[in-house]
Amino acid sequence: MKVLVWRFKPRPEIISGMVVSLFYVLKIRREPWTQNNKSINSALVSKPIKEARSLEKITTYFQIAESIAVISGVIIAVWTYKSQVKQVNLQNEQVKSDARQARQNNSFAIIDKLFSRYIKESEVEILELFSGNTYEGIYGLKPGYFLVYKRKGENWKLSQLPISDVFIPFGSGFSFKDLSLVSPDEIVGSLYENLEISPIRKIAEHLNYISYECLEGSLDYGIIKYELGPLISTVSYLINRVGDNNPEECRELQERFKHLVRLNDALSRHPGPEISFAVMD
Repeated sequence: MKVLVWRFKPRPEIISGMVVSLFYVLKIRREPWTQNNKSINSALVSKPIKEARSLEKITTYFQIAESIAVISGVIIAVWTYKSQVKQVNLQNEQVKSDARQARQNNSFAIIDKLFSRYIKESEVEILELFSGNTYEGIYGLKPGYFLVYKRKGENWKLSQLPISDVFIPFGSGFSFKDLSLVSPDEIVGSLYENLEISPIRKIAEHLNYISYECLEGSLDYGIIKYELGPLISTVSYLINRVGDNNPEECRELQERFKHLVRLNDALSRHPGPEISFAVMD
C-alpha cells in the first residue's frame, strides 16, 4: 500500500495573501470589542471633559466680550476726547475772534474820540515840519537842536533851540508865537495862530496814553501802527535826539513817555503795514 504524502511548498505570493486575510479577519473580530471598549471609556470621561470644554467656551466668550467692551470703550473715549477738543478749539477761536474785534473797535474809537477830536491837522503838520528841522547838516545845526525862524519886528532871524524845549511840562509849554519852522517866504499865516499849548507836547501826551492802552492789550497793534505809527515813531525819534545835547534830560523824557517809547520799539517789530505819515481829518 502506498501512502501518498502531500508536501506543501509555500510560495511567497500565497503566504502574503494568507497574512493579509488573517489580518482582516482579526480586525473584523476586534472592532466590536474596541468600539465597546471606547464606548465604556467615553462614558467614564465624557462628562468631566464636556464640563471642562463648556467652561472653556464660556471663558472664551467672556474674554471676547471683555475685549469687545474694552475696544468699544477706547473708541468711545477717543471719539469723545476729539469732540471735546474740537469744541474747545472752536470756542477758543470764537473767543479770539471776539477779543480781536473788541480791540479793533477800541482802536478806532480811541483814535476818533481821543486823538482826531483833540489834535488838529495843523498841529500834526507842525510836528512834521519840526521833525524835518532837527536833521543835522542843515545850516550848521548842532546835535539835539532844531532850526527855527524868529521874528523881530519886520525881520526874521534864523536860530537854533534845544529840542527838549518843546516838551516842557509846565503851563502851556513851548510857544510858537513869533516863530516859524519854515522860511519867511513860505510862512502860512494860519498855521501858528491860536496855539493854546505846545503841539509837540500835546501830541506826545496823547500818544503816550494810547500807547499805554495798546501795551495793556486793549487795542489792535496793526490798526495803531497803520494810523498812528509814523507819529509815534517821530515823537520817539525827537525824544532820543534830545540825548545828543542833554543825556540826562533825554532819560527823563524817556521815563515820562515810557509807554510811547516801548510801543515804538514793539511796532518796529510788528509785520503790519503803515502809512508814510498820519493824515488827520
